[in-house]
Amino acid sequence: MQNKILIICFDTPYPTNYGGVIDIVRKFEYFKSKNIKIDLVCTCFDEERKQFFEDFIKQNETIIDNYHIELIKVSPLKALKLFKVQPFSVEVRTIDFSKIDFIQTANYKVVLVEHMKTTKSIKKLISIFDKRNSHPEFWLRLHNDEMAYYKNMYKASKGLKTIFFLTESWKYKFYESRILNSNLFKGFLYISEKDKLNFQSITHVDTNHRFLPIYQTASDSVQISEKPIDFFYIGNLDLDDNLKALKKINSFLEEHNLWIFKIIIAGKCSSIKRENSVKNSFYNSDKITFRFNISPIELQKLYQNAKFFLNFSENESGVKTKLIEALENKIPVISDFEGADGSGYENEILKADEIETKYLFDLLNSNNSYSIYLNKFTDRIKNKEKLVVNYYDDWLKFN
Repeated sequence: MQNKILIICFDTPYPTNYGGVIDIVRKFEYFKSKNIKIDLVCTCFDEERKQFFEDFIKQNETIIDNYHIELIKVSPLKALKLFKVQPFSVEVRTIDFSKIDFIQTANYKVVLVEHMKTTKSIKKLISIFDKRNSHPEFWLRLHNDEMAYYKNMYKASKGLKTIFFLTESWKYKFYESRILNSNLFKGFLYISEKDKLNFQSITHVDTNHRFLPIYQTASDSVQISEKPIDFFYIGNLDLDDNLKALKKINSFLEEHNLWIFKIIIAGKCSSIKRENSVKNSFYNSDKITFRFNISPIELQKLYQNAKFFLNFSENESGVKTKLIEALENKIPVISDFEGADGSGYENEILKADEIETKYLFDLLNSNNSYSIYLNKFTDRIKNKEKLVVNYYDDWLKFN
């Protein structure tokens, strides 16, 4: 395999402030370990985000060699795309590959298309390579089952948003089947075994389906002797489904009488009104510390200082990158079904609907009991991390 690949992406990978782009940047870690450079083509809806990315690339050494950002400006005409047959999130991401200079000359072994929503202009890109008699292998990385994702967003939302989420779900049902049964891609890469099985069942052409989980480095975390935070949760709190997840956390804390312990709820919150909605999700909000819009450095400190990570979710679609980050930091996880389903770590976590209050209190009140549990948990996670690296090695060799 040549030491350069082309990545077509739904957004700029920097800043890494939400799950989809975190998954991409984590793959950069693997490519760097194999001395692989990348060229990047992506869409972006935010001028500030675009500027952040360009400044970041100037100031930091990355594996990105050449890049092109297609800035998609919001306009009333864009609203007309809501009435197209294809999903709106696909329709708005049009890329004119013919105007990208490095596409016309560079040679790639692999083109990695990130996300179903980035597939609109792929036929045109393939034709550009065909005219040059260049035939890189195209792979599509599926981040979610978009039909299921938007259906769950529909269930969690209110108002006009529900109409948009429901129609997107319907549209993706047919669009996903169409893409999976096209001849555009050599194969498909799945973030979870669950998605792999589901999508294979609707694919009727001869193609490759490979499990490629969120990349993890098999390394030790920074361990501190005493962890001052008992429970920690992080999420995009502007999303309605995460607001519902907080109510599930509230029920868990109430059921097990855990208000006496140190609890921190953190995440993105774009307004004071939203912050109040977050606080009102809890019966005893005065017993909780809320940390809104924290920096990456602050987030890392919270991971290091927490005894347990609360991985509750209202949307079971996809694998939660925050779950992977917690595991990589070797923090024991308490999760509901929706938070862990399809992650591959269902047997490595404490299940919220099964854990006994007495056992949990023992782990929280006894440093010795917690240390014993933590060491066993850490060993299991390290073994899983080695398997993840193997999945990437196998895919790389396959190409």
